[in-house]
Amino acid sequence: MKVNVKDRLYDVRFHKSHREEGKKRVIDTCCVVSIVDPEKTGKERFTEVSFAHSRHNPVDRYSKVTGKKLALSRTISSFPKSERIVFWDVFHKEFSNSK
Repeated sequence: MKVNVKDRLYDVRFHKSHREEGKKRVIDTCCVVSIVDPEKTGKERFTEVSFAHSRHNPVDRYSKVTGKKLALSRTISSFPKSERIVFWDVFHKEFSNSK
C-alpha cells in the first residue's frame, strides 16, 4: 500500500507468519512502513522508518483486517496525528472489502 503524506511517499507492507505455540497455531502480522526514495535509475529504494507486530489469539476467530489494523496502529503510533489520518484513509480504501 502506498501512502503520500506531505510530498513524501511511504510504502506500507504487511507480512503474515504462522507458528506453533504449544498445540495451538498462532498467526502474527507484521507491518513495515518505509519511505520510498526514487533513484535516478528509475528504481525505488526503501528506507524503513517503523514496524510493529500483532499476534492473533488462538481462541479468537482469525481476521486478516483486524490483524492488519492492530499492526498498522502500533506502527504509526509515533507519527503526528495529521499523518496518521492519511494512513487510515488509504487503509480503509484499500481494505474496505476485505474479510
